[in-house]
Amino acid sequence: MSSEKSLILATPEGIGRIPISKKRSLGSFEQTLKEVAMEAVCQDSSGVLYAGADKGKIYRSKDNGLAWEKVFEGFPNSRGLWSLVAPPLKPGTLYAGLEPVSIWESVDQGVQWQELKSLRTHPSSKNWEFYEPSKPHIRAISFDAKGERFYVGIEVGGILVSKNGGGTFEDKSQGVNQDFHTIQVSPQNPDHLFGMTGDGLFRSKDGGNHWEKLEKGIDRWYFIPLAFVSKDTKYLCVGAGNNSPAVWRTKGADAAIYWSKNGGDAWEKANGPFPLRGMLSAIISNPENPKDLFASTTDGLLLRTLDGGKNWDIAKDNLPRIEEMVFHGE
Repeated sequence: MSSEKSLILATPEGIGRIPISKKRSLGSFEQTLKEVAMEAVCQDSSGVLYAGADKGKIYRSKDNGLAWEKVFEGFPNSRGLWSLVAPPLKPGTLYAGLEPVSIWESVDQGVQWQELKSLRTHPSSKNWEFYEPSKPHIRAISFDAKGERFYVGIEVGGILVSKNGGGTFEDKSQGVNQDFHTIQVSPQNPDHLFGMTGDGLFRSKDGGNHWEKLEKGIDRWYFIPLAFVSKDTKYLCVGAGNNSPAVWRTKGADAAIYWSKNGGDAWEKANGPFPLRGMLSAIISNPENPKDLFASTTDGLLLRTLDGGKNWDIAKDNLPRIEEMVFHGE
């Protein structure tokens, strides 16, 4: 497998790849899988890349995203795939979150899948809802650093946690907005997590038993991405907007990035080309230098900071809409 570093982008036009040189400069955008609308991209702990199409097909790449093979044709009774995640320390294992709500597991690099039915039949399912004609779906799946528990965010339905590999799930939605978009778990403490929702940014320090809304210094309300700048969880970046998806194409998202140096107690708006018309869809860091972060938008911008999130510049423009991205390379 190539050790070249790159950004791998999931877009409605397929999978894109941007190489990163040893001097950290960005190469040209290359479409390596075309004409398949992609919703999610991830990599497992061995470095194998996976991509999920919005219709449920699963693709795999073992050569740094240069070539892709379709390994799974689609999930039964599904209206679409919303999330695809590889847990840490378990190469070849994947979890997919679908619409209507169901979660599936593969232990053979995406070839065969089995549903974790305990989630779909959970008592809280009677409260899950979404705007017709769409159905409630699993928007977020996130693991602790050891992969011993994982959190599931439902749009719209709240957050649940499993501590036994999906055998059972516990509802942790009391006190938090139910419209979950993403979940980030501290790399040091599995009980310390952040929930990004359609009405606020929330933090829990006890595994979801209690939640607090983080508002100091933030003047936006629609949240999707959050990234840890350092492993001590004190330094964070988050992306937020002032409009819902229904008006992004007409009014724009009015989005900006905020950073915190005290674990989210207070935030400052970053310097950069803000407000953005597109919504921020992902923020990821370079594992070799956590202060080197990239942020993507729904209208094809790629932003970059080299100081941990205080100052951002446009690194690439005129890209396709970016749904998700990962940093890939040994």
